[in-house]
Amino acid sequence: MGKKGEGYHKSWADARAEGVDECFWCEQKFTDDRPPTNDHVQPKSHGGTAFHGLVFSCGPCNSARGNIPFDEYLEAVE
Repeated sequence: MGKKGEGYHKSWADARAEGVDECFWCEQKFTDDRPPTNDHVQPKSHGGTAFHGLVFSCGPCNSARGNIPFDEYLEAVE
């Protein structure tokens, strides 16, 4: 059995391999100072899981969103 969380964290290399170079929410390009983080489309506190429904977002957007449901946050940032 692997370490706890193994397979969960996607790296910047994964983002690049998937052709993702910008934040899902604010669409700013990822940089060394603004690397991608894993963000749950459905927050775990609202029934999301650790292994499904992940998008890449920048740290500021991920922190700002917190556990706000997807639809609510999407409306707020549009």
